[in-house]
Amino acid sequence: MPFLTGTRKRELHRALQSCFTDADDVEIFLSFHCDENLKNICPPNSKLSMLLFCVLNYFESNGRLAKLANELMAEFPDNQIVQHACQNILEILSDAQGMQGSPDPFDVVLLPGGQPFVNRRQLRDHVRVLSSRHSQRVAGVSGSTGSGKSYSVRYIAHVIQSLGNDRIIWFQATEDTRALVEPEELVNSIFRQIGKSTLLQYMPSKNNTNLSRWVVELRDWIIGELNQTELAKEGNVWWLVVDGICDEDVPERTRELVKHLCKSAHVNVPCLRVVLLDATAEFFPADILSAVAKEQISAIGQPEVQEYFEKLASSGHLRINSAGISAAVNKVFSVSPNGSLAKLSATLEAVTKTLSLTEEQA
Repeated sequence: MPFLTGTRKRELHRALQSCFTDADDVEIFLSFHCDENLKNICPPNSKLSMLLFCVLNYFESNGRLAKLANELMAEFPDNQIVQHACQNILEILSDAQGMQGSPDPFDVVLLPGGQPFVNRRQLRDHVRVLSSRHSQRVAGVSGSTGSGKSYSVRYIAHVIQSLGNDRIIWFQATEDTRALVEPEELVNSIFRQIGKSTLLQYMPSKNNTNLSRWVVELRDWIIGELNQTELAKEGNVWWLVVDGICDEDVPERTRELVKHLCKSAHVNVPCLRVVLLDATAEFFPADILSAVAKEQISAIGQPEVQEYFEKLASSGHLRINSAGISAAVNKVFSVSPNGSLAKLSATLEAVTKTLSLTEEQA
């Protein structure tokens, strides 16, 4: 789950590289300090750089970055690269807890790292409902390019981390790789993220004479192993968030596997939630469509941006009066009058930080 910015992730990756010279050292550190098995985190025979990248992603997606940072700082007290990078991570995590614009994680307007999250009332309501143990289990988010679908992942990850017990499984089929995403790739990603990569050797063998049957066997295998995780046995939930998989360029058998997982989650898998980004209603199986929580992302205008600043003011994150809020809104739209949501979000983040710095210097 994308939580760290690219810069912070690169910084922490370099810190890990400064600590370890081979996979054995990494395995010993994870076992002694984090109660983790490297074999469940990273594919075998990975190069050290990729191995460390898998470790970073694993702790990030499982909400355990603070654990990793604290253990690294304790084990390598004289390594200034480690101390600096880990302290930055811990500060980001601390800021995320106290500077989100709302005590309710579902109503947050500032995501970890200071990323604004404006409006999206439908998604907030849907995630709140999906987090209930006795309600809907499948959701779809749709919108035009640049509408902010990717921000949904960071929001869901924030809610899950705030609630404490659930975990996220994040898979993205990028535009340049969608045509190559076979079912095996999705299965590999799921099993690495749930800490069961050692079981991949038992993946059902591909049946070229009956691919539809093979896809069903993959679904059954995934569901069976999810149900056997400690997280599921404790009554908690795996959130499978998938982006780009609904595109027609994606192989049909991969799309079918995702549809099977959606239907299984809805019918009889309490430990699974499925959220599809860039998913139209036509993608979901017809017999569960009425139970799917659907969001069509709408445009963000001045009322939504004003509400964003009002929430920051009411939470105490910004000390700003109504005139200051109006000035901030006007500033945002003078810079991004007709820009994409990505540009608007970047402008919002810059204006918010400027206001915060001004207060600190006052």
